[in-house]
Amino acid sequence: MNTPETLVVIDGKSVLYRGYYAMGDLATADGRPTGATYGFAMMGLRILQEFNPDYVAVAWDKSKTNIRARRQVYAQYKANRKPMPEDLREQITDVRRVCEAFGWPLLEVDDYEADDIMGSLAVQAKQKDIDSVLVTGDLDVLQLVNHHTQVCLLKRGVTQTITYDQNSFQDAYRMTPEQFTDYKALMGDPSDNIPGVNGVGEKTARNLIAEYGSLDEVYQHLADIGGATAKKLDNDRDMAFLSRQLIELQLDAPVAFDDMAADARGADPEARGVSGPESGFYRRRGGGVYLGGLRTPQRRRGRMLPAAPG
Repeated sequence: MNTPETLVVIDGKSVLYRGYYAMGDLATADGRPTGATYGFAMMGLRILQEFNPDYVAVAWDKSKTNIRARRQVYAQYKANRKPMPEDLREQITDVRRVCEAFGWPLLEVDDYEADDIMGSLAVQAKQKDIDSVLVTGDLDVLQLVNHHTQVCLLKRGVTQTITYDQNSFQDAYRMTPEQFTDYKALMGDPSDNIPGVNGVGEKTARNLIAEYGSLDEVYQHLADIGGATAKKLDNDRDMAFLSRQLIELQLDAPVAFDDMAADARGADPEARGVSGPESGFYRRRGGGVYLGGLRTPQRRRGRMLPAAPG
């Protein structure tokens, strides 16, 4: 039996932020910040080494318009997010150059977030019997775990990760990936300003899903649940179902998997200047040599392109 091909999709801004906060003191000799770019490139190399993918793409949150559709459902969605730090924004051009050097297409679409793009590509890959690994710091992506799809979750910086398949997910969360959206809908998600049910935390949400299986069944059994918990659930019924709508990934993003593009290991970052002196990966702020060259393995063919307009 042939080993299935593998697609890796990277949540670009998630990795970028992790690199920024883990290595924010890196800069060129003249003070230009490079920590986020360095972290992104290092994660890229690690992905190539760990997963040996046939195909790679980077899902990118398009500035300002990526959350527009969810904001139409709930105006306060992600309203608590702070603007991107300016010294991080300065590095986006460099990160795009890193993606180009690796030969990885960077995909961004109006009204779809990066995790929607990741999920859409994973669904298309599954239809072709291609396995997927989704690299992200966003827990919502765990809803996509299945026989063909794993999630490599960034735990700290760009070096500590945990990869979930169906078995390890169920061991960790005591539920199926399909139940994860309902679990999060009950408890909400402060990081995205998703309300959930006021007063229902992680433990109660987990117990309710374990007992009744789904959000719909929880609300069918309020009389059995009783007490203060039932009252909380009843008071915030609309918020619970709205929260689920926000958390569920949209798997129809207008991007298309095509096995004729994007060489997963076909580009040499050093040849395009990513690791040359101009890349600025060599000094910490205040001085000190930090990194030598970047290299990728031998070339291997693979392809991924955005869908045609319309």
